[in-house]
Amino acid sequence: MSDEDLVRLKSLRRSDPVLYTRGKLAGMFKCSPTFVGMVAPLKKSQCRAMHKELERVHEKARERWSEKHQIVMGIRKKRRELW
Repeated sequence: MSDEDLVRLKSLRRSDPVLYTRGKLAGMFKCSPTFVGMVAPLKKSQCRAMHKELERVHEKARERWSEKHQIVMGIRKKRRELW
């Protein structure tokens, strides 16, 4: 990958990390998402914001779970804690 490609990759990642995800950039530049993460990491504040948004989406999906599913997932979570 050329230096120009690296500069472009970093600028795209910084400009809009929601639109230009690691996977999308990896596909655009024919490299791995791990490489994109090493070359153009997000700032901690951006990373925290993305994690909060993802947790919000997951919580919204959890609200739709049936009572039985909630019980099963609670048991599974407790079992993992005891490992």
